[in-house]
Amino acid sequence: MRTNIKMYRLVSSVLVILSSFNITHSQMLNLPFPEKVSDVSFSHDGQYIAGSVISSSKGETVFLWEVSGGLIKTLKESITNFTINCLDFSPDDKNILIGGRVEMGRITMWDLEYGNVRNFYSLPTLAPVNCLSFSPDGNYFVAGTSDKIIPVWSIVSYRPVRTLKGHSRSILTAVFDQDGKYLYSGSKDKKIIQWDFETGEHARTLLGHNGDVTSINISPDGNFLVSGSEDGIIHVWDLSTGNSIRTITAHEDLVTSVCFSPDGKYIISSSEDETSKMFETSSGIFVRSYRHEDVINAVDISPDGKLIATASDDKTIKLWNSNIEISSVAQRSNDRTTEPVSTTANPDIIWQVPARATDTSSSRNYTMQAIIKSGTQLESVSIYHNSMIRELDLTSYMAKPSGEYNLTVEQNLILDNGNNSIVIKAVNNAGPTTSEIRAVYYWLPVITPGNEVLWEIPSRDNEITNSENFNVKVCIKSRTKIKQISLYLNNNLWAFERTDNISQTSLDCTLKFEKEINLQEGNNEVKIEAVNEDNSVITDNRTIIFQEYAVERRLALVIGNSKYQHGDFLLNPVNDAIAMAKVLESVGFEVESYTDADQKTIKMAMDKFGDKLENYNVGLFYYAGHGVQVNGSNYIIPIDASLYMEQDVEYDCVEVGRILGKMEGSGCETNIIILDACRDNPFERRWGGRSLKTQGLAFMNAPSGSIIAYSTAPGRTASDGTGENGLYTGILLKYIQVPGLQIEEVFKNVRSEIEDISDKKQTPWESTSLKGSFYFIPGTGQPPVFR
Repeated sequence: MRTNIKMYRLVSSVLVILSSFNITHSQMLNLPFPEKVSDVSFSHDGQYIAGSVISSSKGETVFLWEVSGGLIKTLKESITNFTINCLDFSPDDKNILIGGRVEMGRITMWDLEYGNVRNFYSLPTLAPVNCLSFSPDGNYFVAGTSDKIIPVWSIVSYRPVRTLKGHSRSILTAVFDQDGKYLYSGSKDKKIIQWDFETGEHARTLLGHNGDVTSINISPDGNFLVSGSEDGIIHVWDLSTGNSIRTITAHEDLVTSVCFSPDGKYIISSSEDETSKMFETSSGIFVRSYRHEDVINAVDISPDGKLIATASDDKTIKLWNSNIEISSVAQRSNDRTTEPVSTTANPDIIWQVPARATDTSSSRNYTMQAIIKSGTQLESVSIYHNSMIRELDLTSYMAKPSGEYNLTVEQNLILDNGNNSIVIKAVNNAGPTTSEIRAVYYWLPVITPGNEVLWEIPSRDNEITNSENFNVKVCIKSRTKIKQISLYLNNNLWAFERTDNISQTSLDCTLKFEKEINLQEGNNEVKIEAVNEDNSVITDNRTIIFQEYAVERRLALVIGNSKYQHGDFLLNPVNDAIAMAKVLESVGFEVESYTDADQKTIKMAMDKFGDKLENYNVGLFYYAGHGVQVNGSNYIIPIDASLYMEQDVEYDCVEVGRILGKMEGSGCETNIIILDACRDNPFERRWGGRSLKTQGLAFMNAPSGSIIAYSTAPGRTASDGTGENGLYTGILLKYIQVPGLQIEEVFKNVRSEIEDISDKKQTPWESTSLKGSFYFIPGTGQPPVFR
């Protein structure tokens, strides 16, 4: 279908083309044999509906129904174990693509006029195809796969023309905009990427979902994108800015599909919570719900807007007369909000969610919605949830241009176990109004603990200590009461306790155990072994490294800038800074961290850091974000820099030499400067011929006792990365945590790995004049082992 959904629970599928002739509201389409329906889509001319169903042993792959009814062709796939995840009509409706999980790793195109296979398209791997989408001109199509790539095929040459790479997890959904200039894709990595289809380059990344992005669709005018995710949330995005302008708490379970009505006024969604829902695009207000007896896998609306089709695991396709339902429901909603309101009447409270007197929720977090109409300004609005009362803040509450004082109420409630009553009370100058009671039932699931050892100290494997006496602390989770616990040190029994008489009631921690041990020089293996009433043995072990070393006082300043007010948004620097601060703290640094900092904040942070560094042995400065070199000097670009001329850099930015001078003047023994700032200059195109067109950062000599590390060679640019962290910082974080590596070895390993990953397009660089050996984590000198 054109919404390109990802189907989560399919076994083997067939494709069915069904007539939309003479359909009435809530009519059920009769399938050739009863099977779960995995996908549904209208053809572009509205004459057909395509539906894929989980196959029986009959062997049919595609059924073709003419408009007036009657099976005219039966098409059979030549391979077995073919599961259809997705389908899409060509723009001229002459062909249809189907893809999914196939033994031979391919996509099939059927010619609908002659009922035969027009072509097979081989995949680079056998990974399942989760979505398909034709370009608007019909010359290309794309496939989103579980191996994180989007192959692009030419219909004319039958050959792949490029592969789009950028997501870090499976691609679940993809759709073109109306003119085919951009392609949008959603993934399990919770991101939506906008691609320039002609060049295959990233144009923008939309961030905001907290779960897998399962379905996306573009509005008919091309101005908005709607996306659904596994947490039941729908986002509406303004494509001119890339911002999420509306969040709709739509479903209690995964959103399987979303689409716009042909006029763009409504959003229709489907979900694993067995409902399909309709919302107003402009307000997000709930309009109507359609229901099946099982998971609804897909929804689509006809090109004329008259019919909505829903496909379900309850073995049905249902068609709903949307013209009747949309007009009547929308009209009633408009009547409520536009009819004259008496200025002497009490408020009118209109429930949106819960939409009925009783509702159920599988989530403890529940968002209630209501509209309060009032002819005069509301004096107070209260929400009564069981015995709790919440007074709404009406400080910014204003009249609409029409003179009405309508208010949309949307509040998140934490439900109690069992039945929850919700009441709204609103007061204006005419008096109070109390809404009818809404009841929401929530059942707190009983959590049965598993058998597990949870380590508190040591907090990680291969933890290093310079103290011979070490306090081991664990929490043991068990399905039944624990009878005894043993602690082994280097394969010798160190402690044994019977625990029959100890109270054990917590689900999170059945039993806490703490014991001091004496370590030997080098590696020490600590093993916990507990036995419960089921005679199950719960065990785990960790290694503690005892090595005497001088304790250094370490101080770090970490800055990451992403949200530039006048330049390009960067995806990863803030993530990089947060991750770097956390890792540096774990290896003994006291960290001062700043994200999205303006010029004043950066200068203040540097000055404060330099003054404080006088009392420390090791200083480290890390910066991720935009940086630029001008006349041989390197500058950090704050988020508030405008830089309309190259000469503005000196005044609007912060020279790297400022922090070098502060660190050198502090008298600190070891200074480390890490600059992940060698990205393209986002302001250079403004400077025109006046710019020297230099890329990356200029080389700087490290002062005595210092090392300066760059994410790439002088004069070159570095990748911002497509994962949770930038390419350089992501690799650096890994090697910082390897025991026994001198700092020079850390950066050598980083350089080697990044050159391999980037095919030698990015080479990190260092300038050093260190006078001693520095280890982020002193260790045994063993080669690094990554688990």
